Amino acid sequence: MVLEGSNYPKPLQRLQLLFVAQFSGLGGAERTLVPLAQAMVRQGDQPALALLGAPRDRFILDRFPGQVTVLDRSIQDLVRLGNLVARADAVIATSELTPTYLTWVWAQWYRKPMFADVQVVLSAWIKDNCHPVHYHLARWIYPRLQTVRCVSQGVAQDLEANFGVTSKCLRVVYVPFDIPNLLQTARAPLPPAHARIFTRPTVVVAGRLTSQKRFDLAIAAIAALKDQGLRVNLVILGEGHLEADLRAQANGRGLADQVFFLGQVEYPCAYMSRAQAFLLSSDYEGFGRVVIEALAVGCPVVATDCPAGPAEILRGGRWGILVPPGDSQAMAQGLAQVLQNPQLAQTLCRAGPQRALDFDQTRVIPAYAAFLRENLGF
Repeated sequence: MVLEGSNYPKPLQRLQLLFVAQFSGLGGAERTLVPLAQAMVRQGDQPALALLGAPRDRFILDRFPGQVTVLDRSIQDLVRLGNLVARADAVIATSELTPTYLTWVWAQWYRKPMFADVQVVLSAWIKDNCHPVHYHLARWIYPRLQTVRCVSQGVAQDLEANFGVTSKCLRVVYVPFDIPNLLQTARAPLPPAHARIFTRPTVVVAGRLTSQKRFDLAIAAIAALKDQGLRVNLVILGEGHLEADLRAQANGRGLADQVFFLGQVEYPCAYMSRAQAFLLSSDYEGFGRVVIEALAVGCPVVATDCPAGPAEILRGGRWGILVPPGDSQAMAQGLAQVLQNPQLAQTLCRAGPQRALDFDQTRVIPAYAAFLRENLGF
């Protein structure tokens, strides 16, 4: 079920809402939580955030519009988490696995209404990143949750198929975006060294440099285009533990002057707006917020038809080009369609911003607020 709305519901009471999360850095979950919490403040609610572990940067600490409590895994801090749950009217576990397990235990103890967010394809995430015990814990706890909010239909389908969560407990509410702000940041000037990259046709990829994102396939796609006589730059935005391996791959393929690792930049949309295409090469996603960012600024999108998100966002290829995951040749062919067909590229440039508006926060946040009150019993 996808919830949509156009107006904030009239609150029956002002709520003290506790989010429980574990953030490693400046990821999509952090950027999603801030506008949701800001909207709650505007309608009179009081959001608070319990963080299990300190984040690497201060984004969430500086921008969350309420009290932030940073906890460690000590017994004393687990008791403090329980005290925070006890004082809240309702609790939202906005990070998967351990934060959700702990929140559920305390919510049960204090009989507090609770729901959990799931923003990844949980089966794939556990396989790639976690001890196998999490699969069994998740299969035991997630079906016992009152409601699970999923960021895409694909995430919901994974929970139903692999974790036994019944469809009546699953709700899909998409990720909100501040589209006017994205358009404003898209006009930001680039450092001169970065601007020079875009004097040649350029493809942008963005995300953490992890195996999930398959930037190795993006590099292989650029090499395939070079073999076809199409010389294209690749800009990689993001940081991660695979950077050295990816650099070695680019150098080994003779692409040292075509592949650029620019790290984490302040305004990714400024790079997307100057590119001829955006490529999402992932094996899986939960939603794929970078696809919305590219659409919003009129950058044609080539994305893997992976679980979950891109096919929903692009409506099966209506708003961009979908290619099979794990196939660098298919990625190269999709990019070539955009780079060598100006009419197609122009069509996608015009259509993208229209589709991105479906995810603007003025539409999604009211749906989230309605969902919250409906499912927490207020």
